[in-house]
Amino acid sequence: MDLDKEEHTGEWVLAAEAADGENGVQVRRWGRMTYDPAARIESTEDRYDLLRDGVIVETEHHSRSPATRSYTLAETIAMLKEAGYTAIRAHSNFSSRPATIADRLFCLLAERPWV
Repeated sequence: MDLDKEEHTGEWVLAAEAADGENGVQVRRWGRMTYDPAARIESTEDRYDLLRDGVIVETEHHSRSPATRSYTLAETIAMLKEAGYTAIRAHSNFSSRPATIADRLFCLLAERPWV
């Protein structure tokens, strides 16, 4: 997964918002992410603001640290093999194209024989 991106600045970014015009209620979800390239760990925070008639009346905060760990394709395949998986197939991104070592985002399919 491509975690080492520019958006990992730690700045709050408006991720989504929705409104219920009949009740004058609006919800905003803000997010921010940081990434430690040495540890290959991403940490994330989400903040949800509930607004009534344009005024914040409630806020909820969620923090995950660490949230995500980045692995290379070779590392992931090795972990699956060590856990007993076979017939491992790696796909580039979310496609049916075979993954390569240059891919930063990939999906794996594998089988685990019954013991």
